[in-house]
Amino acid sequence: MKPLFISAFFGLIVCAVHYWLFTLVSYEFRPIIFGIYLYMLGFSIIFHLVLAQEKRPQRFVNYYMGFSGSKLMLSLLILVTYGSIDPNYLHPFSISFLIVYFTFTAFEITRLLKQLKN
Repeated sequence: MKPLFISAFFGLIVCAVHYWLFTLVSYEFRPIIFGIYLYMLGFSIIFHLVLAQEKRPQRFVNYYMGFSGSKLMLSLLILVTYGSIDPNYLHPFSISFLIVYFTFTAFEITRLLKQLKN
């Protein structure tokens, strides 16, 4: 349960900074952006569950690479789909998506390094 709270707290901090940056550059912060956070938070929780369950390093590498590749392909699909639905808001949406994607990826990597040191 602790990883869920850590991920949610991290997401709230990133969301606050994200909202502040959008107000700074005069972009509208639409509710769809919160969906990006839920998407990344879900992947972060799944990542932690896989990390906690797998004890053999050989299999963990396969899981991690599959997880990363799946997340990337699904993310690209989301960007393309949203671009076809609302092309007027695609620029702020894609910037938001990349901000959230890379910050959560960095968060997952730091958790991964911490876990692999143990």
